[in-house]
Amino acid sequence: MTWWFVALEDHRLRWCCVKSNNMSGMVGHAVTLQCPYLPKHKDNRKFLCKGDHHKNCIDMVTSKSRFSMQDDVSSSLFLVTISALEAGDAGTYWCVSDSQWSIGDHTKFQLSVGKISIDVHTWTKLLVICSLVSTFYFYPTTSTIIYSQLVTFSLNCCVTVSLQHATTLFLTVHLH
Repeated sequence: MTWWFVALEDHRLRWCCVKSNNMSGMVGHAVTLQCPYLPKHKDNRKFLCKGDHHKNCIDMVTSKSRFSMQDDVSSSLFLVTISALEAGDAGTYWCVSDSQWSIGDHTKFQLSVGKISIDVHTWTKLLVICSLVSTFYFYPTTSTIIYSQLVTFSLNCCVTVSLQHATTLFLTVHLH
């Protein structure tokens, strides 16, 4: 947790104890920031801006479609969800419920965004048991198989796989 103390030109304390909340997310996934506000600001415009300092930050909810906001007035809390995180989303964010940036009207977040990478170095053999059902016709006198046309053909397979951290499974079935 980081504490910031900023003084005005007249040496009065402007921000007291602005805490920085550290958040992390993964590329491609969503993250939700919880932004509390004073009950007296229930009708104020709320926004989330990105930037190292509040004087030069950009309102992300109005400028990016991946940012959405929900206001829970009964809890004096608004939620901002960032969907499909990108590496460029990392940085400093400010939840604001008062455009004057008064004391207690903003929350600072430091968002870090990581990448998911999976290295598969071993292959697991998988036994697939299938039953092949086919119908052939025989000539009753010669017991010759007529195989020029299959009347019924079905292949039933049952595969149960438990993999950790895998998003894709490739399965090849060879029939002999």
